[in-house]
Amino acid sequence: MPSTVADLLQQAIAAAKAKRPAQARELLMRIVELDDHNEQAWLWLSGVVAGLLCIYLFLPAEILYYRYRPGDRL
Repeated sequence: MPSTVADLLQQAIAAAKAKRPAQARELLMRIVELDDHNEQAWLWLSGVVAGLLCIYLFLPAEILYYRYRPGDRL
């Protein structure tokens, strides 16, 4: 049985709250493809995508900083 937009939105929000941003993004993208006027989906998607972007942009720098602190020999 296909999920309704409301069901998908509930699943996406649950995934976002459970810190599963990739799953949440996938579900939210499906929702906005089905209903591009769904404001709740767009709002949650903006938060999930911004969070993923921050992780991808800043996590590698943080790992490098803590692994190789200034003054450490590489």
